[in-house]
Amino acid sequence: MSNKISRRNFLHTAGLGTLGAAAAGLLTACGDKAASGSVASSAAAGTYTAGTYSATATGINTTTPVTVTMTFSADAITDVQIDVANETKGYGADIADEMVKKILDAQSSEVDGHSGATITSDAIKKAAESCINQAKGVAVAPTEASKAETVVPDGLTTEEVESSVVELGDITPDETKDFDVVVVGAGAAGVPAAGWAAELGGHVALLQKQSIVVSQGNCGSAIIKSKSTEAGKKMWVHMTNGLCDWRADTSLLNAYVENSEEALMWYLNRAGLTDQTEYGDGSLVDSNKDPSSLLHNDEKEIFAYMCTSQDLTGVWKDRMDTYDFGDEHCYFFAPWIGPKPKNVGDVLATVLENVQAKNSNLETFFNTPAVKLVHADGKVTGEQIPTLEEVLTELRGKVWFNLDKCGSDDVDIAKVYEVVKRCGCLDRVQFYVGTNSDRAAWLARQEQPGIIAPHANNASALAAMSAFAPVYMIQTSTGYVNSAWISSLNAKGLSVSNLLDDEGAAFRNGNTVTMDGFVAAGLRMIQCDYPALMDEYLRDKGKR
Repeated sequence: MSNKISRRNFLHTAGLGTLGAAAAGLLTACGDKAASGSVASSAAAGTYTAGTYSATATGINTTTPVTVTMTFSADAITDVQIDVANETKGYGADIADEMVKKILDAQSSEVDGHSGATITSDAIKKAAESCINQAKGVAVAPTEASKAETVVPDGLTTEEVESSVVELGDITPDETKDFDVVVVGAGAAGVPAAGWAAELGGHVALLQKQSIVVSQGNCGSAIIKSKSTEAGKKMWVHMTNGLCDWRADTSLLNAYVENSEEALMWYLNRAGLTDQTEYGDGSLVDSNKDPSSLLHNDEKEIFAYMCTSQDLTGVWKDRMDTYDFGDEHCYFFAPWIGPKPKNVGDVLATVLENVQAKNSNLETFFNTPAVKLVHADGKVTGEQIPTLEEVLTELRGKVWFNLDKCGSDDVDIAKVYEVVKRCGCLDRVQFYVGTNSDRAAWLARQEQPGIIAPHANNASALAAMSAFAPVYMIQTSTGYVNSAWISSLNAKGLSVSNLLDDEGAAFRNGNTVTMDGFVAAGLRMIQCDYPALMDEYLRDKGKR
């Protein structure tokens, strides 16, 4: 018999364009990164229901799960306890302290795992995400009145559905968008799939439930066909299937042999690591001795810090197996891109940025989980995400919102404004209009203009945007503003500056000179990539 649960209320940020729910308070976050869909912090005043929550997830040990217990105040994760005692000794069983620190520092479950203990790391992150969802009220127990509303499909449990973003109930969308291709998940598979589809001319949507591109590890691999023999490639498929206890899908292994070089070269090219095209020969950028000279993106500070390519010929051995290739060859290309802590996720973010710069037909929706597949005649015809009105209604009075597509021509600013006004959120929603002065002027003419959020990154843009009365917020960088400018603007309303790059690093290392000047000048809002440190600093200053 199928289990039944109630339709859950969603506390995920989504809507027209990309909606970022950022930190609230006297000095709060929403900023420049929203253009790529990321947000400064997931914590906000009243975001959590204070208390202690626990969750489990299966790691290496399939009998005894990993347990994570987290304690929350109203606006922060204050304690994390991780039990991995039953994981593999010397690997997963030893990473609890490291993962505790990462989660506390990030105030999020979206952290890098431990290299060499990926499965345990993923289990910790999954359980931590469940704790966060519980504290946010994302997963709620069904009520007697609503148990019959939706039915858990066969093969799934109520717990699995409640700990996910899946929506089983009926959804009436505020808006329907049509795409040729919808890719769910911006990771090692999703970004290349969406990027290549867009380059081939498709209108593509890429959905990502996190605020950033996420992928682990540093190595991508391929078979270089120009250095391999036909028989050698078939031997590699046979050998690899044997290593998988003869349970591998050989059609997929053959697809890897024939297509991996082209795919990896596309990835390396679109990341700006090489000017060789996706149709190039991988041997042109292959070097175990000096890989960084062939694969590097100096602007993004990413490069091949190691390469472990090998020609599989003769007798091949690893710790447990032996395989004789004879005189045949299968050349395995394996560059490692970093350096750590940067990983494939950072490289894919660069890939996505570069592909989108040339292909406006690729739209990204971060902080946007796919909650339901839409079927017709047994085929998936679409998917649904929480509407802007649903999210504003759920989080009203709890957080600040940044609507970061309000300067785009394809966004109906009047329609967005009416939804925000109807939800009673004009005092909490920032209309990010970028450099679109016409949109800023339209908002300024409204009886209740809301929070106008232009972006100004030079002196003339600052002067133009400062002309609006009132200017509630200007997104800019500290290189274009100073304490005197903030003081002059503050009388008109809220102002913002991005504490990033060198100044952000200085702040993280204890140098608060820049922030001291801004606070003294009356700065009311700020973006910072270190929300926990910022919160502590502001409390010491008596500003929160």
